[in-house]
Amino acid sequence: MYGLKEGPCADYIVHCCCQFCAVSQEYRELQNHGFDPSVGWIANADRLNLGGARPMAPPPTATPMAR
Repeated sequence: MYGLKEGPCADYIVHCCCQFCAVSQEYRELQNHGFDPSVGWIANADRLNLGGARPMAPPPTATPMAR
């Protein structure tokens, strides 16, 4: 979506090997693009939709997690 360059290894490998690094990088990237991850999806969508833009829907989920 933002045209980011892919690193030397695939994203799923980074998430498997160093989860804390991957999550903190995603947090910083969201902040750099104007989102506030600490308030959640709905608050960010509401803030972005104030300008009369098309409403944002939460990302689709395949199936709910179950044990």
